Amino acid sequence: MPACREQMARVRRILDRGVRFAIIDRLRVAEMDTSEATAIYWILSSMISRPVAQKLDGTLIYDVLDTGQEALPGSGVRPDKTNIEIRFHNDNAYNNTPPDYVGLLCQRRR
Repeated sequence: MPACREQMARVRRILDRGVRFAIIDRLRVAEMDTSEATAIYWILSSMISRPVAQKLDGTLIYDVLDTGQEALPGSGVRPDKTNIEIRFHNDNAYNNTPPDYVGLLCQRRR
């Protein structure tokens, strides 16, 4: 864990004073199930900063995943649960104190 903390401190320095963007790779995510990958993501994220809720209901980790549904007007289906293109946006913009960092865990290429 000390070596991991050291590397995540380096990532935080890059985010704060460097190019402000970091990719953490070499994790064998394809060999992990969803709960294992999520747990590692949580641990690494926690070493950078305190995680905050993604949604008003307190959800901390939110899955963006094509469920095969269509986001039609009045359907209640969110676009992030479909395969339609979503414009760039800032998560947690509703919060009076938005997060310092935004992280993504990519588990599959498609």
